[in-house]
Amino acid sequence: MKKALFAALFLILSVGLFAQQIESGVFDVNTNTKGYTLDKNSGDRIFTLEVRFNNPFETIPNVVVGLNKMEFDKNTNARVDVQATAVSRDGFVLRIKTWGDTRVLVLGGSWVAHN
Repeated sequence: MKKALFAALFLILSVGLFAQQIESGVFDVNTNTKGYTLDKNSGDRIFTLEVRFNNPFETIPNVVVGLNKMEFDKNTNARVDVQATAVSRDGFVLRIKTWGDTRVLVLGGSWVAHN
């Protein structure tokens, strides 16, 4: 009986010690998004989007960003750099950059934050 009780207590404590917090979401920006300028002009252009977590993390999480939707002007080269910047316990800033003559019409993807 003592062994079973000890094993159950150990299991409960282990789960608590190794528990991870994970949160995910999606983003979708385009020419109709307020402040969006990646479809205009040329040279370096940056669009940022603030993402807030539903629940703050206990420590600053790692954030992974992936793209699943892209549309560019067919007459220009396709160039885009997407990063999670200014990561904090409460959220991060999604930074989308393009350069040269590229015209980004639509960009969408997802992100996962974990610690």
